[in-house]
Amino acid sequence: MSHRLLEILPLPFLVVGGRCAKKHYQEGRKHLAKVLNVKLSGNTSIGFEILFEDQSVRRITAFVDHPVASMFNPNATAQYSLRLDAGLNFMMWLLGLPHDERSFTETGAKFQKGIPDSAPLKEVHEYVKMETNLNRTSQCLNMILPF
Repeated sequence: MSHRLLEILPLPFLVVGGRCAKKHYQEGRKHLAKVLNVKLSGNTSIGFEILFEDQSVRRITAFVDHPVASMFNPNATAQYSLRLDAGLNFMMWLLGLPHDERSFTETGAKFQKGIPDSAPLKEVHEYVKMETNLNRTSQCLNMILPF
């Protein structure tokens, strides 16, 4: 279905996030494409694809990391953020839209690295233990889930 949508809609500028999405996008392509890798900084680069149809450019695609990739590999947050900023800002620049050149880069730098702080599970377990010690039942334990 998504391949047919890409044939129907013009979508001259496209951002594809994640390896799986990139693989499926490239498998469904029916036209000649030129792949460009642009070095951004150090060992960080971003991939672009220019899709040609009938001697003209049909689409420019930027390939970026999945937006939540840094949750699973926090040491690479700076690289992921740089690619997201470069890909999205390039497309916005092409469209003449305002953009923030370091939005993801600055946001990624503010967060503490690592998954342990992503959810307050330790605090929840301590709270449940405290209520158990006080012979109270936690409201969250009384919930009846609809599924």
